[in-house]
Amino acid sequence: MSPENKRYYPTGLDYWAASALIKVSQKEAFFTPHGNLLWLGCLSEMKRFSAIPDMIHRTDLWIHARRTAYLGTLLGTIIARGENPDIDTDKIFRMGYHHDDPEIITGDLPLPLKQALSEEEKLVLKEDETRAIKTLALLFGKNRPEGYLSDHHEMTAKESPEAQILDIADKLDGVGETLHEIRCGNPTFIKVLRNYKRLFDEFEKKYDLWNRLKEHPLLKMSKFPTPNQANSIPKINSEDLKEKDRAWEKLLEGTMPQFYRTWLGLNMVIFHTRTEKFLLPGWYLELWNYWGPPRETTTASGIYIP
Repeated sequence: MSPENKRYYPTGLDYWAASALIKVSQKEAFFTPHGNLLWLGCLSEMKRFSAIPDMIHRTDLWIHARRTAYLGTLLGTIIARGENPDIDTDKIFRMGYHHDDPEIITGDLPLPLKQALSEEEKLVLKEDETRAIKTLALLFGKNRPEGYLSDHHEMTAKESPEAQILDIADKLDGVGETLHEIRCGNPTFIKVLRNYKRLFDEFEKKYDLWNRLKEHPLLKMSKFPTPNQANSIPKINSEDLKEKDRAWEKLLEGTMPQFYRTWLGLNMVIFHTRTEKFLLPGWYLELWNYWGPPRETTTASGIYIP
């Protein structure tokens, strides 16, 4: 059975770790302990880019939520250290974990379809997502879900700097995944890259924050990556990573857009244990054949067991 089709379910330790992480990041969790278990399980079942049948490294919303939370915090810190020290990076981190929660009920709507929605259809979608959040608050939450509902309203309104930064981080993670797929040999994602280009063109018009962030040395996205630039990133396959000691160094070799390099590095920091499960989910079983079985014991989702 291929890694794409083989399913690995989160274990109890994954759930415990997720609950602990959310409590730390929020100071008070939105969900009950049991609700956190259900929430994590649901996000783990929701696959990224579900409308595209062929994807080498298909992740899920649980992985995407973590990356978005950390990427958003990075962007928020850049702004906070610059011109706006009042940016609430804790809120960005918290909202990053929950920004795709409505999809647990509404399902995933591919980016091209979202871009094609009329204003009336966007309003209907927004209402559907609000109902979904209220339902999740009842299913997973406490008796006072005001904080959860308030964060959702802020994220959908996209008026606060925190919500705008989160929106940018969400789409930047998609760009990172897209460049990664192209680099690993999936030309299908050239079309996805063009869709993201249109989205970031819109960001330049509506988010002044993006016009300031895109020049940062960690991003260097004053010009959005072109298909030619994406195709020029040195291609890589699982055999290129056979030497475990040089695998991550190899992944960072060669000329590539600066944001993609930053995205790779961020993945290596966030998922520092069993990085291959999260960054190379389509290849990690092959890599273990090359590297030998992992020395440390981990759960299926990569949580380290001492």
